[in-house]
Amino acid sequence: MNETAAIFISRQAMHPSGESVWVQKTVEAVRWVASSGRTLVTSHGMPTWELQLSLASDMNIPMVIYVLAETEDRLREQSAFLQDQFSLKAERTEFRRVAPTVDQTEELRPVRDRAVVKAADLLIPVAIREGGNLRSLLEVARKTGKELKLSFQTEHSQRDRPLSYNLEDSQLSSELASIGNDYIIHWTRAANSAWPGEKLIDYYRAIISSDSYPRSAMATLHCMLDRRLIVASSRHMPRDIATVSFSSLAPAEVIPLMKWRARYRQMSFEPYGIGIDRECALASGIMQVRYTKKGERLPADIDPWLTQSAGAITDWRTEKEYRHRGDFDFGDITSDRLIVFAHRPEEAALLQRKYGIRAVTFLR
Repeated sequence: MNETAAIFISRQAMHPSGESVWVQKTVEAVRWVASSGRTLVTSHGMPTWELQLSLASDMNIPMVIYVLAETEDRLREQSAFLQDQFSLKAERTEFRRVAPTVDQTEELRPVRDRAVVKAADLLIPVAIREGGNLRSLLEVARKTGKELKLSFQTEHSQRDRPLSYNLEDSQLSSELASIGNDYIIHWTRAANSAWPGEKLIDYYRAIISSDSYPRSAMATLHCMLDRRLIVASSRHMPRDIATVSFSSLAPAEVIPLMKWRARYRQMSFEPYGIGIDRECALASGIMQVRYTKKGERLPADIDPWLTQSAGAITDWRTEKEYRHRGDFDFGDITSDRLIVFAHRPEEAALLQRKYGIRAVTFLR
């Protein structure tokens, strides 16, 4: 095997772009690995690792990839997934399993980090958090004789702050306030990773080539309108059945539900959405969700994908949710039966010019 190198980056903010310094330095570091003829030792599961996978795949760099896998079967599954998602060449890629310790009390990620350090002849720190585990690990490695290349180092950036919108009643546009329950609306938000159906390598290519985060709520809305398609997701859905979610709430009524969800590091909804005329929506297979209480037995003719727990802490009934099973193709729905929503007036104006659909701004 060629000499090996590993690039280390502490966890970064969730929504990077090509303007993020750590992204720029990672691109430079991977290019240097390619020019030096080395094999890249890397991993997966975090953007800081997966950006490297994307770059190295595009540069045809040989890789050793440490895979977090409790079993050999899981290793095979994960390896096949990574090979597909990052267009990896089998002859240029070696997968190695990161297994639990004997007593299985230690998390796999620290085990992985130590394995990558051990396997690499050269360690390349990029953006390392002071006081973090990676900082300690690299310092120990240096003291025990590992070579470090420091020319790509940059300051570690701060983690994400909760996203929020100022949507006070006094700030809302009169047009938004005038819209009642005439539409059934799909509200969107920024994606923390690839869009449903998008390969991870394309997601990271978009990050590298963009001057702002390319999977923002506004970008997601543009993607839906460009394709006239809302791609279904199985996330948080009963029995993992892929659906598209809608709400029958009036736009102004949904504002209290637009909250930061710390557990998922994203908003529940953002002020961006596509509405379908109610009559047209129901004719297109969008159906009302049945809320259930704990222990309630449902009639046999109720499909699982149309059910939702009423909730113990959060009352999910307030969302007045509707769903469509599978992707929702609205290519045959005429523009006069659609409406779109955006946060700011200039965004709404852009959407209306580009797509010929009535666009309403939340803010004046």
